[in-house]
Amino acid sequence: MPEALVAAVAAAVALGIAGAWNDAPGALATAVSPRALAPHRALVLAVSGNLAGAFLSVRVAETISRRLVHPDSLPLQAVLAAILAALAWTVAMTLLGFAVSPFHALLGGLVGAAVAEGGWSAVSAGGLRVTLAALLIYPLLGGVAGYLLMGGIALVCAGVNPHRAGRFFRLVQGLATALYALGHAAADAQTVMGAIALALAAGGRGGWPLPGWVRGAAALAVALGTLAGGWVTLRRLRRLTLLLQPVHAFAAQAAAGLLLVLAGGTGLPVSTSHTLVGALLGVGAAARAAGVGWGLVHWTAAAWIATPLGAALLAFCLYRLLGLM
Repeated sequence: MPEALVAAVAAAVALGIAGAWNDAPGALATAVSPRALAPHRALVLAVSGNLAGAFLSVRVAETISRRLVHPDSLPLQAVLAAILAALAWTVAMTLLGFAVSPFHALLGGLVGAAVAEGGWSAVSAGGLRVTLAALLIYPLLGGVAGYLLMGGIALVCAGVNPHRAGRFFRLVQGLATALYALGHAAADAQTVMGAIALALAAGGRGGWPLPGWVRGAAALAVALGTLAGGWVTLRRLRRLTLLLQPVHAFAAQAAAGLLLVLAGGTGLPVSTSHTLVGALLGVGAAARAAGVGWGLVHWTAAAWIATPLGAALLAFCLYRLLGLM
């Protein structure tokens, strides 16, 4: 393998680890803060779900590697610049304590590198429009799903003893955590797969059908990142869930998990962290929960917007720099 191809594959795997590291606090804090799950059990469920979820589908990976940019127009150096830019942005934001999406970063990186190489003609306008629409709509769908699920639970459980209801939702929280972990891997592991597939295609090694080792590497990357924990961002995300009850944690993770599994199966690249934040806010609005940190919404929105723009600029500059070497 050429050195640039090895570097691109390694950077894609590192992006998966960094992205899962960044996302882990959302899953763990939602389940652990209301004492719905013990920390070690939540972590085991999250890691196990990540390993399994990476093998659910490859449709998102296909979208990334075939429909966002024109693969034939991207040389290997451009793909490498895109992945390195996404990795650098994700690591920097994690260290700063912001929840960001590795796919948002990769999207920006690919667009920036493609424009630097061949102008806007190298970007697939149709694929980019569909992807941007999904990125904009999915956090809103998370809010709607969280609101509706929480409202439905409130209707069904009306008149039930709160202590008994709380005990029930503590028992079933593991199902919601596992579902969210499956959806997380179905989305973020495929970001790794799509990046590696692009690198293989640019390096003349094919890419499709996707080699089995690519799916295995993506699964391990997301599982390792989740295991590492991403505790840098835990304090920020705890503000969303600190005063929520077990029923709220269950509703938020179940709503987000269902949406993420659906996105992974239909090939829509979305942000796992922002979908969960949307679901948390929807649940909090339905339950009128004082523990929902509405003041954090503007920070989430800022990271949501800044990530693809910042990664695009970084990839553009990095590719031009690589061209001078």
